[in-house]
Amino acid sequence: MAALRSLDKLQARRRIGDVLVEMGSVTTAQIDEVMKLSQPGGPRLGTLLVKQGVITQAQLAAGLSVQFDLDYLDLENIVPTTEALACLPENIAKDQVVLPISIDKNILTLAVYDPLNVINIQTVSRMTKFELNVKVSQEDQLKKAIETAYGGKSDRLANMVKELTKDSSKQKAATPAQSSNPSVVLTEKNTGSG
Repeated sequence: MAALRSLDKLQARRRIGDVLVEMGSVTTAQIDEVMKLSQPGGPRLGTLLVKQGVITQAQLAAGLSVQFDLDYLDLENIVPTTEALACLPENIAKDQVVLPISIDKNILTLAVYDPLNVINIQTVSRMTKFELNVKVSQEDQLKKAIETAYGGKSDRLANMVKELTKDSSKQKAATPAQSSNPSVVLTEKNTGSG
């Protein structure tokens, strides 16, 4: 089973609120106010801070990268390698919200937005058989990058099949009755006399 190079970093950590305060992204008063909205089993503090407009997704991703001692990866100008994309099917990347970026010496660089989701990360590690170098990215950027990287291939394929089926139906409706020999097509020639 492939090892997760960063798994030990995911175990011991400071609280995200403390990290964001230290970074100057929020105040303790803002944390306290948002904590009043939290409910057991509900969204985590970082997500609530973003939803309430207290911080941006970029600030949350930067905070998570500090909290877990992982690199932050801005996906704006990153183009994943074909080799990396080939090791993880599009549906898994979308379901797990992870994006393989590159492979170097049996180490797969993987962009995630939620380093706490160790199950997703371990799933990718088992599937790909690579060691993982996990990097934190913004959720919205990551989802967009997944769509762009894989090009919506499964969606495009489904649309192509629909179009071919539709075109085939139109052709059948527009084609005159043919003889039993499909290679013979009867046409009338307009000779211009008449």
